Amino acid sequence: MVYVIDQAMSGRNSRTGEFVNWDNRVPQLDRRAELSRIFHTGCEQLAPWEVPEHLKISARTGKLPLFFTTGAHGRVIHQSLVKEIEAFDPGQHQFFTLRVTWRNGDEIEGPWFLLNVYRAEASIADAGTAFRAIHGWKTISTEDGTPREVRDPDKIVARYLDYYVGPHKRGKRVVYDPARLSGESHLWREPRFGDAVLCSDALWKAFNPTAPKRIAGFRAKELRH
Repeated sequence: MVYVIDQAMSGRNSRTGEFVNWDNRVPQLDRRAELSRIFHTGCEQLAPWEVPEHLKISARTGKLPLFFTTGAHGRVIHQSLVKEIEAFDPGQHQFFTLRVTWRNGDEIEGPWFLLNVYRAEASIADAGTAFRAIHGWKTISTEDGTPREVRDPDKIVARYLDYYVGPHKRGKRVVYDPARLSGESHLWREPRFGDAVLCSDALWKAFNPTAPKRIAGFRAKELRH
């Protein structure tokens, strides 16, 4: 059994914030953009001297969740969950100490860490999974022979899981193939699906031992062969 950790930008696992003085720590704009991509999609290790050290939460909206996504796609996790992950996946992920404050500078009780999940699997199946596809381009000729760039429906360059449910959205449906899982990790990324973060049933139960759930997410559906 596999669970999908909800990455909806307006969901329970999300908080608006900014990394303080990160531009001084990493002055090259293009490099910060690349690091933000790694925060977002994972699958690469990070150097300690390039990660932010201080996160300022934009709005004081009650207690922070123990796991949340914030500015520049950073994923922040409380020490209590770090212990759970390390118990299941010792040494397989990166945790960087992060100071977290409210907008006025008040400290938020932690400790907190910036999480980088760089373990990768390829278990999610397109069929039955609700996702947004980003299509590439192709060149066609118009009636007068002028070349024109148009979207190519057969060329998908990126996929992002749909975490929203509504009248015009399928939402929150992920199908995975257990035969395509290596079984070497309890927490992993799926490079074909952008920001996807999945975890095993055992780790999900450790994250959420009692209701209500400490981390928002949903169960993936197993592909039947």
